[in-house]
Amino acid sequence: MKICSVSGTGNFTIRSDHKDLLEVEYKNGFSSIAKTKLGNTEIEIRPKNFWNTSFEIYHDGNDVGEIMFNWMGDAAITINNEKYLLKALEWNAKFELFHESETGIFFIKPNYQWDKKKYDYEINVVSKTIDFSRLVELLIYVGFSANLHMTATLRN
Repeated sequence: MKICSVSGTGNFTIRSDHKDLLEVEYKNGFSSIAKTKLGNTEIEIRPKNFWNTSFEIYHDGNDVGEIMFNWMGDAAITINNEKYLLKALEWNAKFELFHESETGIFFIKPNYQWDKKKYDYEINVVSKTIDFSRLVELLIYVGFSANLHMTATLRN
């Protein structure tokens, strides 16, 4: 699986077996508001605070979770009271997503394309039990979080 950048504005697709499953679109190039459709569910991610360290996740307009960044750049993702942690590893050369049970779900390896100023991410799934639709949903939040993390890293 892959998360593939489709524009310099941050938009990305989630791809499996060379087929795009969905596209996450940002309101504009300077926005931290992202939207997509997963099956029949409209998903929106919006900033919760001015500093862009906390975001709310909505399904069809209903608040179902949040993404919160800590001072180390890790993202805590909560969906319907289920908790995940996206940890930056190896000086941002890789990320790993953990379930609250401390079980690893997948690794993400960014590939920066300097000529296009965008990131693609290779996904290496290590969990043998995760449902495919849950995996795709998590990739939406992880792609959003990784893009924010990598953009902040490049600015500093």
